[in-house]
Amino acid sequence: MKILVASPQFPSPAMPMRGLTSNEQFRLLREAGHEVSAVVPLPWAPPGIPRALWRWRRSIPAVEMDYGVEIAHPRYLSLGSGKGLVATAGLQRRLYWRSL
Repeated sequence: MKILVASPQFPSPAMPMRGLTSNEQFRLLREAGHEVSAVVPLPWAPPGIPRALWRWRRSIPAVEMDYGVEIAHPRYLSLGSGKGLVATAGLQRRLYWRSL
């Protein structure tokens, strides 16, 4: 069986501590003979934003492999924290889902 997981929390070589429970589940599924892939959207900010967090995120590859699981990282535009604006939060969610 082919299994595709869409998640904001999935461990990978670039983010090894995120979603460790999921990683164990997928390892067991692979051992049972299933093909497992993951889609983990990442926020993106244009180059020139000086924060170290954005430089680190830009270094994560678009596709990587982790113990036999192909992990795709589509990017979506980050609007920042939005300072509590409901409209910004809604748009941010739409951008996230669209990247999936």
